[in-house]
Amino acid sequence: MTQKNVRLRNCSAQYLGIVVFTVLLTAVCLSFRCVANAQERMPATIDISVAAPIGGEATAQVAPAQHLDAGTTETFKVNLPIVPNGKQVRLALKARIDWPSLAGSNPYMVVQINGTALTLPDLVNKEAEFTMRDGSDTTWAYGTAWRILYAPDFSDDVKTKNFAYGIPDTDPYRFAWNITPYLKPGDNSIVITNLQVISQPTPLILKDIDIEVGSPISAATAQVQPAPTGVLPIYEAAGKQKVAMQVALGEDGALQFQVGSRRFSVVTRTSLPDGNWYSTGSIGKFPSITRGQSATAQWAGSGYTVSRKVSVQDDCIHIVDTFRNTSTNLVGVMYENRLALPEKPQQILLAGRPVFSDTQSVQNPEHPSVLARWNGVAVGMVAGDDVFRAQNQAFVEPSTIGLADNQLGIASGQSRTLEWSIYPLPHGNYWDFINAVRRNWGVNFQLPLVAFDFPGLAKNAPAPKEQCERVKAFGVHWLISDQAFYEPEEIKPDEMVRPKEVEQLTQRKGGSLVAEGTGILHAKQWLDRARDWSKKVHQCDSALKTLIYLHTQIVTEPKHYEKYADDVVTDAAGKTVNTSYSFPLPLYLPTLDNAYGKALLEAIPKILQQTNADGFYNDEMDYATTPYTYNPKMWDGATVMIDAKTHALQGKRSSVILLQQPWKVAFARLLANEGKVLFGNGEPSTRTLTNLHTPRFVETSSYSNLINSHFGSPLGLDNHNVVSSDGDLAHMTHRFLDYGALMVPYLWNGKPAEQPFFLSLMYPITPEELHAGMVLGKERIVTNRSGCYGWQDNSTADVYVFDGEGKRVKAPQVKTVRDGRKVLIELRMPSDYFAVLVKRQTGK
Repeated sequence: MTQKNVRLRNCSAQYLGIVVFTVLLTAVCLSFRCVANAQERMPATIDISVAAPIGGEATAQVAPAQHLDAGTTETFKVNLPIVPNGKQVRLALKARIDWPSLAGSNPYMVVQINGTALTLPDLVNKEAEFTMRDGSDTTWAYGTAWRILYAPDFSDDVKTKNFAYGIPDTDPYRFAWNITPYLKPGDNSIVITNLQVISQPTPLILKDIDIEVGSPISAATAQVQPAPTGVLPIYEAAGKQKVAMQVALGEDGALQFQVGSRRFSVVTRTSLPDGNWYSTGSIGKFPSITRGQSATAQWAGSGYTVSRKVSVQDDCIHIVDTFRNTSTNLVGVMYENRLALPEKPQQILLAGRPVFSDTQSVQNPEHPSVLARWNGVAVGMVAGDDVFRAQNQAFVEPSTIGLADNQLGIASGQSRTLEWSIYPLPHGNYWDFINAVRRNWGVNFQLPLVAFDFPGLAKNAPAPKEQCERVKAFGVHWLISDQAFYEPEEIKPDEMVRPKEVEQLTQRKGGSLVAEGTGILHAKQWLDRARDWSKKVHQCDSALKTLIYLHTQIVTEPKHYEKYADDVVTDAAGKTVNTSYSFPLPLYLPTLDNAYGKALLEAIPKILQQTNADGFYNDEMDYATTPYTYNPKMWDGATVMIDAKTHALQGKRSSVILLQQPWKVAFARLLANEGKVLFGNGEPSTRTLTNLHTPRFVETSSYSNLINSHFGSPLGLDNHNVVSSDGDLAHMTHRFLDYGALMVPYLWNGKPAEQPFFLSLMYPITPEELHAGMVLGKERIVTNRSGCYGWQDNSTADVYVFDGEGKRVKAPQVKTVRDGRKVLIELRMPSDYFAVLVKRQTGK
């Protein structure tokens, strides 16, 4: 099951940060295949006999320090007279990737004891998971690869400095593992490998490499709490709310509103030359706007005017700002909507994440929001239209929160409209905000159970009967193929990459070469396997749908670098941006006008015809690796660079999201017109893409990535842990629910032990509300919280409860109760359980 993470490696950058060395970016190599490819150094001739008496407490130094370049291995020899009875032998060391500054982490280090690689259960000096200052969580290892921090030294700066990737609650450099089970009397080997993860030099620095013998220790783990007694909270989808609020619009565009006893003011400022600003709020008259009504205001800047329309809706204030270029030149405008904080909030969230500094900003098109909460009220702001969502920056400053667009470009004679909304939430919280936006954005549509079926296309794929039994055991609705690959005889190295890169390609050991984009049509043997796979799936169940894995920004058609040279993504220096495979693959941009976009749109129906598939899975659907391109041959008509100090226009660049959007819409409509389906990686980044109602997921190297699903499909991929049992999936399912999300799994060769499989009971589902610990759906409710659950129509349900290992609980604490006329299902569970309530009938 390690191979799946290598194949999906290129999916991660979209959600986890653009810079390749961010703390959350999944490593390119996470398996023993990478260890095998590393260049092993000559073994170090260090022999150690653990100090006598072996049954006591002892520490012996293996080495004071080591320096391993990327892709190299160091071997240590340890002589152990006996394996001590009742004692624990530990390997301990400090590790970092030598880097000029603190810059996150990546899974770099593999440690083997006598050929067995250490994994998370072996770690004893700290918990398997950790949380950073920005609320992101992840694990210290993925499979056999240990997460190592980028740092210039081993100081406490990572714990004390106030930055996003700070780790305040544990020692991030020191690792101690219980290696007792892997030792034998006599000679033992310790092999440490530094994986090649990124193209830059990444030396692994090791310090204080010791063998410890002592009493057994283990890392702290969360204690399971018993099922609660007493009164339980009631959980039921509330539906759209009418919020009592008073709203007024100033003559020059400033906003004031009141909810409960709290009054708020919002000032908008737009840039002027020489670092100056025009700010609304200088005119004193504020006519009020009643529910269902709207009002307008205008102001002017240098070379542009702004017309504002404010509408008061049931649960929000909706603002439409239209910028018109009144000059004969391209105009760049910086634009900020600033809500003054009447007092310090109890909580501030930028893009759904807690702030860690008084001054901070986040650009996240998938979650373009900011929220502040006090006791008794919360206020959320969210960008709405395509351009503002793609370009938005949520920010906090002392006494201010807001939404900004610091890169708005408007051509001469053109106009650009930005939309955003304010959500006053009496007695509200983050989830009330999320659910109000979800209702207004229309994202509560039905979601099927989708899964990746890599074994189904393998050369040793299961026989038709076995395949059918396996798929039915999982209960899936849509199946995604493996990524297409060429067989070695199907393509020459110089057809894949430029001649100067051929050597790098031919040095790649094992496996076939990826066939992507229009290149899929040239992978004839893979197409044959895909067609056979689709046939077996459809014969098993005609209702099952097969989807072909497609990355629309990567193409490996022969001579692609010549055919589509004008369509590449370029950086600010004009260099082609490559995706992070183990050999150079340029990123391309499919548009309706360029050569690659036209060729790919023509290839789509041909791929479906040759595979008899029912649709596509679009990896990194909105963008990959970088959200911007500086290619001078294309411009999105809306994005520029502006000097933050002088406000001077510095030139054009383009949002990859906005440039690709028309092509993506055409792609989705082509499939819909043919009765085909589309599933995506990454939540929608614009309103237009949101309105396609394409089911999507986020990747979960950090569970906190699930926050990005809250304005789209509340789905996450099961790639947080390596899955080796139903219990692994059950643990992830429970953690997904903490974030109000459900799982998209990989299918393995075997079958789930428990039937019906717990994931199959969770779908199809039409979310009605999300909350911490639960998804309240039209057809079913999925939860890891004890409580009283119900639907507005008083339906009852069949209740399935599962323990922390994914085993069905035979006699759960479930009963039907009445709250007045309301029919509710009372559910009491220990803290590691979760349940599915499948709606059954309408009560009377």
